[in-house]
Amino acid sequence: MDSPLVNDDEEDEHYERTWVAAHWIGCGREYHNNPPVVEAANLPDKNMSIAQLLVFEVPPIEDPMDDDTEWFLTEPASPDVRELVPLLSIPSRDVVQHLLNELGQAWFDGKQSLHTSINPEVALPFWVLTYWLVILDAAEAKDRWIAASIWSDKVGKTREELGMKRAVKDLWKKIAWHGNLPGFGSSLPVLDLAGFFSQDYLAGNLVDAMMRLLSVRLAESAGPVSNSTLVVDTPFAQYIELLHPDLDGIRPDNISPSALKYLDKYGSWFQSPDHTHLYFFLHRPPRHWTACEIDFKSKHIRYGDSLRWKRPQDFFDALDSFVAEQFAGAKFIVTDDLRYAYQTDGYNCPIIAVNTVAHNVLGDALWTPGTANGLRMKAFCEITEYTSSGRAKVCLYPPQRAPSHLRKGPLRPILLYE
Repeated sequence: MDSPLVNDDEEDEHYERTWVAAHWIGCGREYHNNPPVVEAANLPDKNMSIAQLLVFEVPPIEDPMDDDTEWFLTEPASPDVRELVPLLSIPSRDVVQHLLNELGQAWFDGKQSLHTSINPEVALPFWVLTYWLVILDAAEAKDRWIAASIWSDKVGKTREELGMKRAVKDLWKKIAWHGNLPGFGSSLPVLDLAGFFSQDYLAGNLVDAMMRLLSVRLAESAGPVSNSTLVVDTPFAQYIELLHPDLDGIRPDNISPSALKYLDKYGSWFQSPDHTHLYFFLHRPPRHWTACEIDFKSKHIRYGDSLRWKRPQDFFDALDSFVAEQFAGAKFIVTDDLRYAYQTDGYNCPIIAVNTVAHNVLGDALWTPGTANGLRMKAFCEITEYTSSGRAKVCLYPPQRAPSHLRKGPLRPILLYE
């Protein structure tokens, strides 16, 4: 059956919406669109659990030799190649991406297959590029979770940690390795959760996830604090920072309407006499997180930095300007006495920042070096269990996606088979 294809070249006299190979292949045309049919086979199941991924057989990954090999061939793919492909070594992601970039024009130039210097005797169909990308994605994920498994096997010295480790391994049997974690929009890839099982810095989306669960705990807690206190998402501090006045004391006029709308809704929340406290997290480049409390009742801002760095004056000038607008010019005092744990390493600051708020709002015990590993595993368990609990999003203002110029870290690439 003919496949639909939209030609980008409006001036071409052969413009057509029905795919006719004879009008395209070997006719000197310039390639614009992806081929209308890209077939993939033998792909790892996207619903496979993390535990299953850990034992999934991944083909060897090698870089082809740097030579003058012609990648694309005019002859058709080798027979029975579908059964052969899973047994062959595959090239690196950079090589596969290069081939994808060249594929369209090669296809229109009459090429029917490709090969690499890894397996030069085998002519491969074009769909192998999609297959390789998916396998590479699975291989990279497997490597991350293998490292996570090694880390978790090394910890677990205390009874609490051993219990958390058992809970973690049980969840690894239930969570699919691929995609985003339900309940957190599109901003929390499952693979990012592997960062909890390491001595790596935690990305902002994990901080937001921990913040959301803290907000849920607060909303579900008994007593007046659940109605008077708000824990907000990380864009709050990012937007506040945009308000920093220039040398003449004038606020920038290029702040986006979405940022102003975002801050206005919190400003409205400030006005209620029943609302007394707001907590937020402040990112300090390149890799540090701190916590802050605004006490509306006593006109007091308390800051807590687990590394005891000097308070960022520019940010607090902007924050002072914002709260003064909400309270008719009232002056808030600023101190560095928010109760927090002293950090003894270079990577647990996001956990400590969240723990600082949990301690001051809900009475959690402060972080210690002895509880560091357990709290990382606990955060993973709470996030993953929340997604399957069916609980409603009870945050007063659920986290919103920050504008692109405020996002931290690289965007996750979109795979061809998604």
